[in-house]
Amino acid sequence: MSESSNEVTIINNVVKHSPFHVTNEKSEYIFQRPNELGADCQIVYWSVTKPMYMVKDIHTHNFPQLLCFFGTNPFDMNEFDAEVDLGLGENGDITVITKPTMITLPAGYAHCPLNFRVINKPIYFIEYMYNMPKGTYERNVIRKV
Repeated sequence: MSESSNEVTIINNVVKHSPFHVTNEKSEYIFQRPNELGADCQIVYWSVTKPMYMVKDIHTHNFPQLLCFFGTNPFDMNEFDAEVDLGLGENGDITVITKPTMITLPAGYAHCPLNFRVINKPIYFIEYMYNMPKGTYERNVIRKV
């Protein structure tokens, strides 16, 4: 990680092969770790084209997160033809996302499962993790689902 705030980091080749395989189709995402960014944050950018159960276990992190769910139509940003189930809190109480949504989770807040249950049109899922202590990723499973 860079010690100076005056340094610029440029990263090429940011598209990676996705670990979530729901079909035989090629699945990719954009992902950069704190040490790659030279910052105390991490970003993951998914294009979700098919239903998939992304994360089952209820868990916490030692950093805050911003979860973003958006449609992909650049001419109608309110278009969102999908249903996403996101568990919030230690009991995993399900919130159903049916329109463009941003959710902030404080450090230590239990969340998931995350199920992209209905995908009629592709959506973007962006996960921004920030204020990561020493740029580390920590995941503590509260309960396996």
